Amino acid sequence: MIVVVLQDQQWTVSDRTRTVHWSRSDIATFVADPARLRAALTQSGFRSRHVWVALPRSAAVVRFLELPTASDSDIAGLVALQLESLAAGGACESLSDHVRLEAGSSSSSKRLTIQAASVAKSLVEEATSVWKNAGLRVAGVTVGPHTLTALSDAKDHCQIMIAVDGNGADVVITVDRQAAASQSVRCDWSDRRQTARHIKSTANRLCASLPQGMLALPTSAWVCVPDAIPGAIAALQDELQIPLHRWAGNGTASADRVGAIASGVHRSLATRQPLLNFVSPRRATPSSATLWRKYSRAAAAAAALAAVGGALWFDEHMNLADQQQRRQTRLHELKQLVNKGQHLVATESALREWSDRHVDWSRELHQFGNRLPDSSQLVISRLDCGLDRGSGLPVVRAAGIARDPRVVLDWQNQLIEQVDKYELHPHGLEPNAKDPLYFIRFEVEATINAPDIADEPPLAVSSHSRP
Repeated sequence: MIVVVLQDQQWTVSDRTRTVHWSRSDIATFVADPARLRAALTQSGFRSRHVWVALPRSAAVVRFLELPTASDSDIAGLVALQLESLAAGGACESLSDHVRLEAGSSSSSKRLTIQAASVAKSLVEEATSVWKNAGLRVAGVTVGPHTLTALSDAKDHCQIMIAVDGNGADVVITVDRQAAASQSVRCDWSDRRQTARHIKSTANRLCASLPQGMLALPTSAWVCVPDAIPGAIAALQDELQIPLHRWAGNGTASADRVGAIASGVHRSLATRQPLLNFVSPRRATPSSATLWRKYSRAAAAAAALAAVGGALWFDEHMNLADQQQRRQTRLHELKQLVNKGQHLVATESALREWSDRHVDWSRELHQFGNRLPDSSQLVISRLDCGLDRGSGLPVVRAAGIARDPRVVLDWQNQLIEQVDKYELHPHGLEPNAKDPLYFIRFEVEATINAPDIADEPPLAVSSHSRP
């Protein structure tokens, strides 16, 4: 099996015995001429014609879903419905898959915790088309950092896994040896202490984001740090203050982020661990097949016990059941249309209200954003805008976290000084116990007294627009 790790616009291609790295210019050459890709594989000694592609963590949107206990096929259908309503740009523009998290699933509560992930369809097509054009079969596309769990032999209930290279790190929280939450972070290893503190803060936020049934504190850490970054292990040990196990590579795999991910994919496939797979996702069994099996068994029993009259009765019963099924299907379709219609009406009403005001929101938000402090001191977690129901004036609302209360107060004073432009309504400052670095939480509401007016309505609403 050939494993391809995509990271920083480069390919790391490996099997169990060899590893090669191809640059952006190499990839462009292979895309233009797939025959050169086949020749490069042969020259490097690769013999397999099956490929698994590992995407970076930033390429996927990962969500937790809580569902009632159901069969695997029913779970796949429920997950598909949930992701269809959440997918940006429409479900047809993305590919998704899911895995069941055993730690968050309980037979007593009859609830299941599902980790669902989706990626842009165009990204998967771009990552796989060159291999297909070269005559290879793409067996799977997965989220690379989630395969790191296969490399840890620790028995801890909750563990932090950190895979590092010169540009950044993948941070994964595992619960019962399953990847529960993850994030990629950019790192500047010239300041090792600050970088280690940033990784710890990221791990704390990931732990706090776990579903209620999976909340846990890590009791150990698994790290993969290349020798080219001396002092990183010691900095991480000082910050994490838990037992730390270092992964030093495996065979031809280098002890860095891409090498660890490649080894994780190989080990996961060898041990048959469940992986997210966006080219062959878990799907629901068609309901028609289930009905066919049920009615086939009933038909066999009726044929053995009934005479001609019984056969006629059964035929009539089947017709009635078929009619009932069609009506139920039609009723379900009509309910979906009503729900979509209600969403469309609400969206159209909101867009018309905005259109009537002619407020140039792109300009307003740009001006508001230019007044924000440096992002290293203050982080905006929510920014929205709208029209005040009482005055009808445009309002910008912002919420976030900051390192120092003085940064927030200085920023608010700057907005207050713009008396001709803004009328500030601060909601006060609160402590943020979840993050030792950004320990202040704030909310600000500013009424725009003199909004910029667009030359023409920003949007034209059509009755045929999709919600």
